[in-house]
Amino acid sequence: MMRKSMTCLLLVMGISSFGASFAEARKGEAIYEEIVAVAQSLNPHTEALSEETARKDTPAGCREIRAMRLKIMRMYELMLEAKTADPAFYKSRLGGDAGLEQMAGFLAKTEDGLAKKCAGVE
Repeated sequence: MMRKSMTCLLLVMGISSFGASFAEARKGEAIYEEIVAVAQSLNPHTEALSEETARKDTPAGCREIRAMRLKIMRMYELMLEAKTADPAFYKSRLGGDAGLEQMAGFLAKTEDGLAKKCAGVE
């Protein structure tokens, strides 16, 4: 009898640990899906900036750059969240610290663009 209950206990523990690891992997996948959605939402802003009518040093262009900055910042925050929530997923699918540094570089370029092109532009 004790042997059966021990087997059941081990089985339940195994299933629950598998469930926990699956939940962690799902967390990483959900974060990844949100990053992809935010990245796709950048397309209209980059298209607007590439048009002649919305130059970067105009109010419309500066609004686009500000919107891009907020979205890139959100992607950076999501990558930081993935780093703690699912380190294996962070390294394998998001490029690990190199991917995070790349995102920080994009954010710095956007900040630089705001400082250079939009200083004094409302």
